[in-house]
Amino acid sequence: MNQKEIQKGIELLCDTSTVVKNYYKNDQNILEALNNVNKGNLQKCAEYYKNKSGVVVDIRKEIVAKLLANETLTEASLNELIEDHKKGKENKFRTYKETFSIVFPVITFYGHNSQRDFVKTFTKKLMGDLGFSSEVKVVSFDFQGERQQGSERYWVAIYNKHQENQSVGIQFFFEFYNGKISYGVHKHKDQTYLKPIVSVGPEQFSYSEMLSYFEKSKQLLLNDVPKFDNLSSISLNQHKLYKISHGSFKSKKDVPIIETFKSNNWIVLHESTGKGQSDAFKDSLKVGDYVYITVGSKELIGIAKLTSNEWDYVPNDIVDSDGWIYKEVELINPSLRKKPKDLTNKKSFYPSANTTFSEILPENLSEANELLFKPYFNVEFIKDKNTNDNSSLTSHELNQILYGPPGTGKTYDTINRALELCGEDLTGLCRADIKARFEQKVDEGRVVFTTFHQSMTYEDFIEGIKPIEPEKEGDPVIYRVEEGIFRRLCIEASFSLAKEKESVATENVLDFSLVYDNFVEEIEEKLAVEEPIILATKNGGKVIIDGISQQRNIIIKHPGKDNTYTVSKKRLSKLHTAFPNLAEMNNIDQQFRSIIGGSNSTANWSVLNAIRSNNPVSMETKKAVREYSWEDKKEVVQALKKEDYKGKIGEPFVLIVDEINRGNVSQIFGELITLIEEDKRLGKAEAIQVRLPYSKDLFGVPPNVHIIGTMNTADRSIEALDTALRRRFSFTEMPSKPELIKTDGKAENGIINGIDLTLLLVAINKRIEKLLDSDHVIGHSYFLTVKSLEGLKAIFQNKIIPLLLEYFFGDYGKIGLVIGSGFFVIGENQVEEDFFAPFDDYDSSPFIERKVYHLRNALEMSDETFIQALNTLERKTS
Repeated sequence: MNQKEIQKGIELLCDTSTVVKNYYKNDQNILEALNNVNKGNLQKCAEYYKNKSGVVVDIRKEIVAKLLANETLTEASLNELIEDHKKGKENKFRTYKETFSIVFPVITFYGHNSQRDFVKTFTKKLMGDLGFSSEVKVVSFDFQGERQQGSERYWVAIYNKHQENQSVGIQFFFEFYNGKISYGVHKHKDQTYLKPIVSVGPEQFSYSEMLSYFEKSKQLLLNDVPKFDNLSSISLNQHKLYKISHGSFKSKKDVPIIETFKSNNWIVLHESTGKGQSDAFKDSLKVGDYVYITVGSKELIGIAKLTSNEWDYVPNDIVDSDGWIYKEVELINPSLRKKPKDLTNKKSFYPSANTTFSEILPENLSEANELLFKPYFNVEFIKDKNTNDNSSLTSHELNQILYGPPGTGKTYDTINRALELCGEDLTGLCRADIKARFEQKVDEGRVVFTTFHQSMTYEDFIEGIKPIEPEKEGDPVIYRVEEGIFRRLCIEASFSLAKEKESVATENVLDFSLVYDNFVEEIEEKLAVEEPIILATKNGGKVIIDGISQQRNIIIKHPGKDNTYTVSKKRLSKLHTAFPNLAEMNNIDQQFRSIIGGSNSTANWSVLNAIRSNNPVSMETKKAVREYSWEDKKEVVQALKKEDYKGKIGEPFVLIVDEINRGNVSQIFGELITLIEEDKRLGKAEAIQVRLPYSKDLFGVPPNVHIIGTMNTADRSIEALDTALRRRFSFTEMPSKPELIKTDGKAENGIINGIDLTLLLVAINKRIEKLLDSDHVIGHSYFLTVKSLEGLKAIFQNKIIPLLLEYFFGDYGKIGLVIGSGFFVIGENQVEEDFFAPFDDYDSSPFIERKVYHLRNALEMSDETFIQALNTLERKTS
């Protein structure tokens, strides 16, 4: 293939993509294409479908028959034909949303062979020129689409042959869409582009530039192989685990069907599957549940997680018959060993069992782990525990985000989740009692609640330099490093672990802290009466205590000199731990410097010696009166080593971050993005600590810190957050649940003055979802507190209508489609000739007759008018 052939082929594909794109814009373009299909191609299409049947296949066969009979199709006759076939089978047409998705094979089935031939040859040349043909696999989808429902794109992906499919790792891709060729490097698993996408028209395309672009990332693709270094854990976290078998497609001739399922991230079974398996597949399998996918007893595909509760029918172009249904999943762990030949157990959850869909019950989980998941997937599943043992928790339990549209109870639910993490049993408690317990945990420092916003910074969250208010007027303002919200919580959590089983180092820190505080109190009493305080030095000299600083440090000076030296509690504590016997020290300057740096060794030795000689209180007294200051806790935590965290449980500490997507996550979290991962937590084999920029302290995240975030899906900043945190957090959907209005709401059976609030919310949300999407629906919580018609008016005026104004940017037309005309009034038309300012050569007459709409104030509407507006709104959808 030479340069001229490449350029000609690129032009052909780009031109074809423009033509196909136009099929989606106007059905007239489809009709013109259908009525001009080559008779030879029509005959081939008829032969292909001759012995096939299905709800959509039958439509295609009839279209082909009409065209072969020289009948010209019109928009009316085509729509009538499709509607006749749909009658009584509407549910099987849910995936065919466009006319093109039904009729495309008649147009493209044989007419695009030259395009397919070019792409095949072009891909082969590209892989050859990159020098890795034997190391990669290729998957492509032409204008018939990956789901055999038509497509505006012709797409090709090249990926490492060791990966299960292109959805798992890194892929080189190129595609033809809307008159352009685009190419890039994509990591499908993380939904990230590793290089900026190149998108050009055929006249700007350069094969050498495309080759150079991919050459620079070639090694990245070759190194992208599955890694099974360490056994990983997956916590079910209240979700279920199932087996799904694609056993009916295990014969060799149907391998492409299985590959299509893999490429589409589908799990599939037939709706006639008996023993309740089909119903369980449709109704019991929920978002967040896990499945392991097997092709009967012949091949293990991988472990996947459900991403949607919806099910739909597999196009019968793929499976050649009706009744096959699918759900969408995300493959999270491909199989390590694909052939389970040695697994012959007939229990329902094994690949060798004669079952299609089966739940792995908790009592069978240990067996399944040992015989199936560990040896074949290098994974073990962990059941939920009702204890505070964090040793087996995964990042999905430690870090979770509740997401959903406004008003679905995300913030409300964080309180319950935080208390449950803290070991509280909420059974039978009313909301007031739950809130009281929550406030108690906040007061104890076990739970911290914060809200992210655009001004939140790293200095607020981790640490920063802040001004300290002077103790008295005239004192200078001083600056010091202050811990932020999250670091303070981590210090509290680490201190909790230290107290659980106090080490010698911890005891030393705490004991010294108390003795130091007693010493300082005595010094202050003597300074108050101007009693001189003289301390002995190591070499027999003297130093004088000149005062106590605002930070409770001791100020020292030499007799007859004005220079002063500060001796801090923090440094003395380190020296106290490092040197138990001051008398045995030979070179205090060198030895002290090795622990605390270049501070004045004479002053530090003198104070430390005086403290130890000050007849400290007995251990029993210390334990009875000990109250840990913030500085004590920091000292203890800094004294801890990585190994001190191993095997520790500790009390759970919870950070709740409301509106987590409202802040600049990269700026706020900084290095925390890595440190919050479960395997990077302190006490784990892969634990990481970083040196903080301000305090220069080592910092790591303890294993007993949980993070719960909330995200409003109607907020447009959510996309950036998903990319940054998806791997570190478990995402739990909080959808709108209108049915709760009847059970949890204030109104009797969810009805106010004859208005069914449940049906009302369903009607509103159906329309919003149609005009926008499910991320912008309205939550049920707005209606839970409604007790009267006046309350309902207030909800509409103060909550619902402002939300709609925000969603639709003041587009009253779309708002009217959601809530009807009852909430609108037509403004008075100003028809005077001089209504508009004079402006020559511009005709203003069309605007004079234009209707101007205003939204009514719901609070000012009469009860009768308001009820009529709502009844009309609800009835239109029921």
